[in-house]
Amino acid sequence: MVSVLYSFVYFLFFLMVCAMAPYSPKFRRLLVSRRGLCARIRKWKQTLVSAPDTLYWFHVSSSGEFEQCLPIMDAIRASTPTLPIFLSYFSPSAEKAVRFELDRRKAAGLAPGWDHSDYSPFDFSIHVRSYLNALRPSHFICIHREIWPGILLECKRRNIPRYLFATYFPKERHFFWLRRWLEQYDFIGTTTVETTELLKSILSKPVIHTLGDPRVDRVMTRKRMSVTGSWEHYFSEQNVLVLASLWNEDFEEIREALETWQYEAPRWRLALIPHEPCSQFVKKLLKWGEQTGLRFRLWSSWVKNPDTSSHLVVDCVGQLAELYRVASIVFVGGSFRARVHNVLEPAAYQKAIVTGPFIQNSLEAIEMHSKGMLIRTLNGQDFLSNLRTLSSDTANLQEQSLKAASFLAERSGASIRYADIIRYGLPL
Repeated sequence: MVSVLYSFVYFLFFLMVCAMAPYSPKFRRLLVSRRGLCARIRKWKQTLVSAPDTLYWFHVSSSGEFEQCLPIMDAIRASTPTLPIFLSYFSPSAEKAVRFELDRRKAAGLAPGWDHSDYSPFDFSIHVRSYLNALRPSHFICIHREIWPGILLECKRRNIPRYLFATYFPKERHFFWLRRWLEQYDFIGTTTVETTELLKSILSKPVIHTLGDPRVDRVMTRKRMSVTGSWEHYFSEQNVLVLASLWNEDFEEIREALETWQYEAPRWRLALIPHEPCSQFVKKLLKWGEQTGLRFRLWSSWVKNPDTSSHLVVDCVGQLAELYRVASIVFVGGSFRARVHNVLEPAAYQKAIVTGPFIQNSLEAIEMHSKGMLIRTLNGQDFLSNLRTLSSDTANLQEQSLKAASFLAERSGASIRYADIIRYGLPL
């Protein structure tokens, strides 16, 4: 029954993608990118010196799972440099993330942790069989909550070991749809003991262990890869508030607080970084600056002719980690909207972290808040109060920074544990 329902729902999704493709670049990319997919994979396989007995196939859905996957692939590559690793992704946002990562590594003089990447097949039997015939992997590894029944069943039929890594499920999750497909995995590695206990209570087949969250290793690696910008000295000995991954809902909640705080602390500089730097939102932020008398410049023009006083609106992607270097306080966006974004990256740079009320989607944000390592604000007025406290108390600001750094130090090393599971077999 579950299989029939999944097939029906997935077919409806596919029809929707086809119908929306003429009007949506993202949906159009989902279709167009899969033309000649198997031929591209076969062509890549021909470049290998010999047909390998071992080929690891990592699959991610989007950019978030890609971030978790990267340190695991790097750990494998560090121990077995010649072993082929293939990375597939479902969405165009993951394709973009892969491209950005390649650029970062090239700038840092580092090689990628994978040999080849491309889109995954649509989860229909005919597509999956053709894909596996071309790729011929020895292992299949998914990240977080990736469940593709067509791929899982075909891999099982071919006796290809199946792994689900870095997974996390809240206790209130309903498993009607998931139980059958989770049991198709041979091994599930979780980020928390609570998730391990939950899955063991409902699943009978996979081996399940708590191995931690590889994103901790990822943010530390990304910090090492970030290139010092020639513009950084324009922020030397200054205090900077970075508002990261900002949505309109975040801005509307805190805009009055920012106006009041800037009047009280005029020497602090603002760097506003939209989650998606669309022109409409960027224009809105610039107009707000004009109305309030705050001198904002677009990052794309400022970086060509920097100064030491203007506030910034970042109108391009890929600058967040570099701007964390110069921050004193970081507000992580999405948290006045519905879902807080990545709080681990500012922690890696030892910054005081402030969010809005909505952090329930992030296990690390919840834990950091419970231990006093992250300041959760409930509304704009609460946000203003905490800004006043942090900006006027240097010792408190330093203490928050050190707490964030210690949180990561205690949780590093998960990627090596995941890599060892694949390399040395099951169970631990």
